[in-house]
Amino acid sequence: CGNAMLHLSAPVYLDVAAPLTIECPDAPLLVRPATAGTFPLRLLVTNNTPDSLAEYLSLAVPDGWQVTPNRQSISLAQEGEQRFATFSVTPPEGVVPGDYPLAAQVVGATASTAIALRVVDVVVPEAVRVGVIQSYDDTFVTTLKKLGVPHQTLQIEDYVTERLDVFTAI
Repeated sequence: CGNAMLHLSAPVYLDVAAPLTIECPDAPLLVRPATAGTFPLRLLVTNNTPDSLAEYLSLAVPDGWQVTPNRQSISLAQEGEQRFATFSVTPPEGVVPGDYPLAAQVVGATASTAIALRVVDVVVPEAVRVGVIQSYDDTFVTTLKKLGVPHQTLQIEDYVTERLDVFTAI
């Protein structure tokens, strides 16, 4: 039949993301044994479906650790909507340095999101004052915050002897 062409088309649907994604924007979490009281753990939940979703989240912690609440409801009305869910986590008395696995998941789902938590044995002297020279990366400042180390980001006017002398480390 010569040059006749037949074009067939059919929609193709791909599911490339779970209906909800869970992230821990503060990971990796750093905890000092000396200050290992209850701390908040924030989870960012994203709706990846065009539908509204209402689910429950849970946070699995190691034996001996406590988490409240046990589960938390989350409602997201539309695709791309995000909400924070915050759990309170309490390590056991005498927690030792090391890595501890945490996992966040939608209740009833099989997949979970691993969260890195490290207990670090860092002693911060009481009178320490750290001056930070800002760089393109905020990893160092973020780590100081996570460890509870008092610090101050230096401004250009701070680069004189009298102002630098108040810091124990720069």
